[in-house]
Amino acid sequence: MTRWLLLLLWLPSTVLADGAERWLARMSESVRDTDYEGTLIYMDGVRMEMMRIYRSASDDRERVVTLSGPHREVIRQGRSVTCIGLGRPATIYDDLGLSALVPVADALRAGGDAHYRLDALGEDRAAGRVAQRIEVRPLDAFRYGYRLWLEAESGFPLRVALLDADGKVLEDLAFTDIALGKVPDAGSLEPGSDQALRRVSLPAAVEPEQTARHPAPIGVPDGYTVVRHEINPQQEEHWVFSDGLASVSVYVKPAPGSASAERDNRAGSVNGKLIQRGGRRVYAMGKVPAATVDRLAQAVADHRQTAPDG
Repeated sequence: MTRWLLLLLWLPSTVLADGAERWLARMSESVRDTDYEGTLIYMDGVRMEMMRIYRSASDDRERVVTLSGPHREVIRQGRSVTCIGLGRPATIYDDLGLSALVPVADALRAGGDAHYRLDALGEDRAAGRVAQRIEVRPLDAFRYGYRLWLEAESGFPLRVALLDADGKVLEDLAFTDIALGKVPDAGSLEPGSDQALRRVSLPAAVEPEQTARHPAPIGVPDGYTVVRHEINPQQEEHWVFSDGLASVSVYVKPAPGSASAERDNRAGSVNGKLIQRGGRRVYAMGKVPAATVDRLAQAVADHRQTAPDG
């Protein structure tokens, strides 16, 4: 064992990164192409939620049902997502759950290593299966990292942890049991109830080909680019910035006569920053460190002070 550990320490980091990239490629394929059903536990240091998930790969359908707390369901088909139930949808599925890992993996393999370091950490166990641990470490304070437990045979993610820049776990999503390759029956993919339940259609994920109508603001953190910019006749704006993994929305609304103000807020791993000045209210939010939303809110606020309307 000692000789094996010494060998790993002598391996060039590029060798370890190449191994991690191959695992990420397997993960992307597995998440896209695998039928399964299983039980998930989500933890964020304050609360814990248990969920049941059903996934049919052939028609890209997925249903998540909470097993603890208020009854909630998240039903996805392609890019269409509907939430059914009381309160907010399960936190981890705000961004389409495991399906969101596909663009994460693809972005890393396409050059995201400029802002993240990939490491293959060796074998472990998750959900009673042998798993390969992969760590995606941020190289600055403007993004979070990931630790992934990928099933040894298929590369399927059995556990996903969201990490801050110091490696502290912010969120943990883990299967306690899973049947890989099992096609859910049709009833498992349909809503369980529609009585006294609220349905909300979530917006589609950001598509990278959508570009901004205006130049990017000065002061945006390195690696983040504008992937969407919309403005309506009321001069209300929506910016989306992304580094390929993380994304931040920035909303701008006219606020004539309002006093200048700044406010920070946080809900779990999601941070927000409000800046009110010059007759506009700017609010940035995203599952990123506080420094990121602060920098982006300041950049957009400064940009709107100098850019012409419209």
